[in-house]
Amino acid sequence: TVDWCGDAPTVFSLGLDAAHLGKSAHAFYCSHMRMEPSMETASALCMAMIFGPLVLRLTFGSSYFASWTEEEEIHELERLYKERGRGESLVLSAWRMRRLGLFVFDIAVAMWFRYYLDLYLDIQAMKIFWLHGDIWFFISNFGGIVLGLLWTAVEFYKILREGDGDSGLPGWQVLIVGLLIPLAGLHVTYLSLVSLIAGTKHRFLFISTLAESVLESAVSAFVQTYAVVFSKLSLADKVDLYSSIALSFVSIGYAFSALDKYDGGELMVKVPGLCRGSNGKWWSVFIFRIAEVTSRATSLALFQCVWRPWGIVSVMAADTVVVVSMAAIFQYSRGLKYGRAAGQLLRHNLVYALPSSICLMTPMLEKDSPMTLPPEIYYSLRILELAGMFGLMGYKLEWDVESARELYKDDAIIIFFFALSTLVMITLCVILRQAVAVRTLLEAPAEMWHMRPFNVTQQVLRNRILGLDAGVARSRAWTLEQRQIVARIRAAPFRSSAYIRADLDDMTKDMSQAEFDARFLGAKVSCSLDSALLSLSSTWEAIEATKVGSTRKRSGRKISRKNISNELFQGDSSTRHSGTHSGSLGRISSVGSPLRTGSLMNIRGTGGGLTSTEDGPVAMRWAGDTVDQKFVVVPADDEVNFGLAGSSALGEPIISGGLVRLRSLRDGGLLRLVASDKGNQALPDEEGAQAFDAWSLETRDDSRVGVEPETLFSFMLWREEEYRSARRFALSVKPLNKGCLEVRSFHPSGSGDAPPSDFVENGWRIAAINGHVATAEQVEEILAQARQDMEEDQISEDTAAQSLGGSQILARNDSLVSSKSGPGASKAVKYRVSFEKAYGNDMVVGLGSRVVLRVASVAGSGAAAGAAVGFGLEIGHGPSGLEPGAGTRAIRVSADADPLPLTLEPAEIGSRDDAPLYSWAAEEIRRRNEASQLRASLAEKCRVAVVVGFNARANRLKGAGILACTREMHLRMLRLFASLVRGYREIEVEFDGRDEILEELRFMGNDNGDAAQPLVVQAVDAEDGCAAVAGVQPGDEVVEAEVDRNGNRDSLHRSVKELREVLGLGADPSKRGFRPARLAPPAATVPGASGSPVPSGASHPIALLFRSPIRRPVDSDLQKVLVSEACLAAQLLPTWEEIARPEDYGGG
Repeated sequence: TVDWCGDAPTVFSLGLDAAHLGKSAHAFYCSHMRMEPSMETASALCMAMIFGPLVLRLTFGSSYFASWTEEEEIHELERLYKERGRGESLVLSAWRMRRLGLFVFDIAVAMWFRYYLDLYLDIQAMKIFWLHGDIWFFISNFGGIVLGLLWTAVEFYKILREGDGDSGLPGWQVLIVGLLIPLAGLHVTYLSLVSLIAGTKHRFLFISTLAESVLESAVSAFVQTYAVVFSKLSLADKVDLYSSIALSFVSIGYAFSALDKYDGGELMVKVPGLCRGSNGKWWSVFIFRIAEVTSRATSLALFQCVWRPWGIVSVMAADTVVVVSMAAIFQYSRGLKYGRAAGQLLRHNLVYALPSSICLMTPMLEKDSPMTLPPEIYYSLRILELAGMFGLMGYKLEWDVESARELYKDDAIIIFFFALSTLVMITLCVILRQAVAVRTLLEAPAEMWHMRPFNVTQQVLRNRILGLDAGVARSRAWTLEQRQIVARIRAAPFRSSAYIRADLDDMTKDMSQAEFDARFLGAKVSCSLDSALLSLSSTWEAIEATKVGSTRKRSGRKISRKNISNELFQGDSSTRHSGTHSGSLGRISSVGSPLRTGSLMNIRGTGGGLTSTEDGPVAMRWAGDTVDQKFVVVPADDEVNFGLAGSSALGEPIISGGLVRLRSLRDGGLLRLVASDKGNQALPDEEGAQAFDAWSLETRDDSRVGVEPETLFSFMLWREEEYRSARRFALSVKPLNKGCLEVRSFHPSGSGDAPPSDFVENGWRIAAINGHVATAEQVEEILAQARQDMEEDQISEDTAAQSLGGSQILARNDSLVSSKSGPGASKAVKYRVSFEKAYGNDMVVGLGSRVVLRVASVAGSGAAAGAAVGFGLEIGHGPSGLEPGAGTRAIRVSADADPLPLTLEPAEIGSRDDAPLYSWAAEEIRRRNEASQLRASLAEKCRVAVVVGFNARANRLKGAGILACTREMHLRMLRLFASLVRGYREIEVEFDGRDEILEELRFMGNDNGDAAQPLVVQAVDAEDGCAAVAGVQPGDEVVEAEVDRNGNRDSLHRSVKELREVLGLGADPSKRGFRPARLAPPAATVPGASGSPVPSGASHPIALLFRSPIRRPVDSDLQKVLVSEACLAAQLLPTWEEIARPEDYGGG
């Protein structure tokens, strides 16, 4: 720009003409800005901000900019914490610095610095007004500052009085904040320090800066803008005022743009906005708000300069009256049309019409304009107002251009920014409203529906989307189409309504946009309610199953024949095996969760836990919560080379005997074998020149590519049994072949830990006898001794095995041993036998299981293949230095070493000796997990279900049909809440017909037909039937039956007499006067359980509701939630219209 600045003017001329403004800018750039070093830095930063994201987008694709969910962030933090490589530590450091930088910038710059900079510039402006004798400007500006502080104090008082959330401050700190408010706003400094120390933005701090932005900045900006136009100030004074005005405009724009943020809208007007962060949509709204307030302030200042002294007062008063009146009419009419509380809606939203004299107080990205006026009407009024002001100014100046030049001879900047801001405001308004604005309830995440009960504004917004015919009965075709929308939402819960409609284009092409929006919102509410009820039911089932010691209990859950396969074979997603190497998922060996790749664990044994030392070798040291005793399970990743089943991806379960690698958390090195006398020598091959009988374990982080054989190990499930005689050993253990240690099957002796219910008897190998490595000769000696003992007692092993089975064999054996006496009796010897699960991919290693660690038998492992990890010599002392066996012991790997039983215990994230970076990561993971655990509690899930149900029904128009859900879901919700309150276990089971019921269940009192006796289940005959899978037990009472005909449940029976009639129990049907409603007349009969004929109506599906007679205590936290939310729960009860017209729930 050297040539361009060669003929730059040397003076500033601020006239009405745009040419004067351009010359002034030209001169200012060439004389001041061009040679500044900061210009080079600013240019480089601008280029980086433009081209940096473009390069990242072209390199990594759209996934680089994808937003993560909370669960995905937790998983990534855990992975970075466990890996601890150089790249991972760099990413974790960048993550920490980014979060810390953004948080500090938000508190220190966006909140604290902006507040005090604006306050300082206001004081500078007041000083200028005082020096020039403009007392009224001084008083007005000072009044704006005082009003901002007063509003802050009032908002603090409202929060503390109403208890709207925890203030987060103890009483003495609240007192300090109150005392600091009058002291030039020092409360902002105090709250900023509290926020930085606590690590989270305090709510009072946001309110303080918001009050300064909305009230104090608005008054100051209008006063100072008018002062610049009206007063004869010097250029230096005008520059100071321009700086203060610009910052005030930015503050006001930031405050009003917060309406379109999720947290900002929730805090300011209790209506969450669309934007979850500072994305492109929010920045567009931010620029629009700055342009709006700039146009408003500059136009009023220019108008007041012509029509003083009362021009601005007249315009503001007339504008306020018009906006408030129209907002009142609009809100009241909307409340009458789309709700039942028009007066409440008016009182709730009329207060927001007052700030609308400055900027429109409504979210710009919400298409339905929940507060005040619709933006289309408001900004049309604003344009008409500008045209009227321009006409009045021309009338006052008699349309004389020279008079205007003389009046605004030094106000070119004000005029220029008025024209620019007005043009930007109109352009962005059209773009935002026509192309960007959506209905927030359609696109909002599911958490909005259970965050809190909807206020009247959100209820009206919901009803407006659902339409006036929300309660009209629906056809069967409508219900089928709605199920397709629900399925799409469940498959992609985060996709927008536009994408869902595009996927269902064939079905929705004839729908209007309003009809699709109503259907989509109804389906979304149904999904949210169904998820809340399912989560609550599952949590309660787990708690009840823990209390009774059974995982087959079901509570408040509907079971039908069509989903038995899911119940039996799919299982929980957390235990589902997705790998392709080991076939189907094996059984879990313990009550704990399965050990998976990527798990962090402690490996405990006798005398402590495996510890990675600083000088390399792994030893057994006193157990503690230190980073050197934690290991990460790493996938094997190389099944093709080694030919054995292993886990090749994170999250896959570990199979007993499969390949696995272990990484030390201390240094990130892999656990590997090292020759005892030459630590750096690789493993020898079987044909090598030298072979070692013993090896040690070390952790080293080598840079070799691929999977090395010396880093592969196998966890073998370990089980110890004690047999009190050779005879009992022979009767319980069946060797696979003579002379081998593998066993065909063995029965647990009952002396040790109880085996799991799904214990697998085959695939085991005898590993140790009486604490030492077992040999085939020892097993043969024990069997020979058993045969000798049985011959003496004239009982052969084969005869005992054929005549007695299971526990009878063991009991008989015990009696024989106890009765064996006399001089010829052999001395009874106890055998402590250890078994390891050596082969067969049918058992999964679980956390808490006892295992032995062996070197994997793969190509390249050499003589160490199959060697077990055992104890070596003691190389250090315990904590006291005196306890034998409690010190540091070396770990020895050898084929003849006594196997060392180890226990796999889950390790917690975070250690007392973690580095600062990983301590931060552990604290961040712990904080997020605690929030997740709170959301996973029974009381919180009950609150969520109640709130979602309330938000779906409150202030409804015509019945509960506005949910677009079925009557079945409503009944399910009511039954579940009733079960929680009363403590009864209730189960609803769908049967294909009466025959299926009588095949699976037997009832008490079938023969006498006593109508006064409850219908109680006597026995469950079919173990794999619907009733058994659902958890129906003998003693459960049948309390309700519904007959389903053509997909519509059209008869409900609750009395004992009606229940017996429906099931065909009791007396001869020819002597009964009752006939089930809407059942076809009996044309044939089938034999019943009691021998009496049963009508052919049994072919209709029947749903039975069972109730357990045992009442369990109700959780205290759950009681508190139900009592505190009693008013919301009352809204969930059905109306008389719903009871009288059940077909409105989606029936055909």
